[in-house]
Amino acid sequence: MTSIRRRLLTYLLTGLIFAALLAGAGGYVKSREEVNELFDYQLKQLAQSFRSPAFGPPSMPKPLKTEEEDEIVVQVWDKTGTLHFTSAIGASLPAIKNPGFGNVSWRNETWRAYLIIDQDRVIQAAQALSARHEMSADFALRNLLPSLFLIPVLAILIWITVGRGLRPLRDITASLDKRSPEALDPLPLAHLPSEVQPMVTALNILLGRLGQALESQRQFVADAAHELRTPLAALQMQAHILERTDAEEDRAVALSELNAGLKRTARVVHQLLTMAKLEPRGVQPVFSSIDLSRIVKQVVAEHARLASSAHIDLGTDCHERVMLMADPSQIHVLLDNLLANAVTYTPPGGKVDLTVYQRDDVAVLEIVDTGKGIPREERARVFDRFYRAVENDQPGSGLGLAIVKKIADLHGATIALGDGDRHRGLRVTIRFPTPSGSAKL
Repeated sequence: MTSIRRRLLTYLLTGLIFAALLAGAGGYVKSREEVNELFDYQLKQLAQSFRSPAFGPPSMPKPLKTEEEDEIVVQVWDKTGTLHFTSAIGASLPAIKNPGFGNVSWRNETWRAYLIIDQDRVIQAAQALSARHEMSADFALRNLLPSLFLIPVLAILIWITVGRGLRPLRDITASLDKRSPEALDPLPLAHLPSEVQPMVTALNILLGRLGQALESQRQFVADAAHELRTPLAALQMQAHILERTDAEEDRAVALSELNAGLKRTARVVHQLLTMAKLEPRGVQPVFSSIDLSRIVKQVVAEHARLASSAHIDLGTDCHERVMLMADPSQIHVLLDNLLANAVTYTPPGGKVDLTVYQRDDVAVLEIVDTGKGIPREERARVFDRFYRAVENDQPGSGLGLAIVKKIADLHGATIALGDGDRHRGLRVTIRFPTPSGSAKL
């Protein structure tokens, strides 16, 4: 499992060590350069001091005796090249060719030398580079040590700072761990860092949606139980009557009512299952290219017998193909509910007409009946689950139009309710978006 703390510590400590090493290397090189410049300045000043008249004539017989590893050898020659002075016994360093700074090899090592040509003498001051490098390296390391000691101190500070910076996340986790499954109230936003607030805000929005979904589910279960309780009680009563009836004619009537009740209950259960499938976590639509006119003709054919037995004129006007991207099974359910409502609420001798056409990039479906219609003040509520109009005396669950609205929303369609022809009945108009260019075929 990936750890933000471990990742931050890894990145920060790696960067710190790399930066410290880089700065140390740069400081080491720079310190050695400065020490070498200082040694060069020392050689130059020492050589210049032998030019002073107080030094006397060039013949100074007694050399200095020193065997220090970091010794500086000073030599003085006359114009003829005769060595008149050396600061070390046996020091026979050759003179460099040109005045100024230069390197010369002696005793299997390289010496740094500075040469001056005076009026009657040649002066050279030299120092072994090995001794110089050793001293400059020692000086550079001494300057580097404080930086090396700071690395563990900064590492501890980074460790503490990262821990304190991630403390709000740990507090949020602890707060969520202590909550019960029913506690969906939002998390507090006060005193949270600005980087954490968007995450907590999004989490609060999610908790709100989850609360709404759970409340919707509880309401759905309660409504379903209420809707099923009445028909089940009626079925039990009809079954009881059927058991106690001896007359054949009464038994036939009771059996017919029992069958009708079973059909109504089965339709309620079917619509409940359909509604559950259309919930956000239910079965998602599978879109494909369909001909809306063909599905309309199929559904009309399925309801033709029922409409004929109710003496209702059921007709269609969908002679041209209207293509759209939709889930064919859900469109079939939508049409089935709309047509079932239209046939149920249209009195004998009435008409139900279905029309399908395409206008620009919109597929339009219209169902017009000559029934009672829906009052204007109730049209905004008829799409609510289990809602039934006050004057509605027809059996039903109040789920048909809710299912229609849900399917339309899943397909990006809009539904409009209006008056039928001559202000009689109901006109349902559904507009489906179609892909650009899917004209009539």
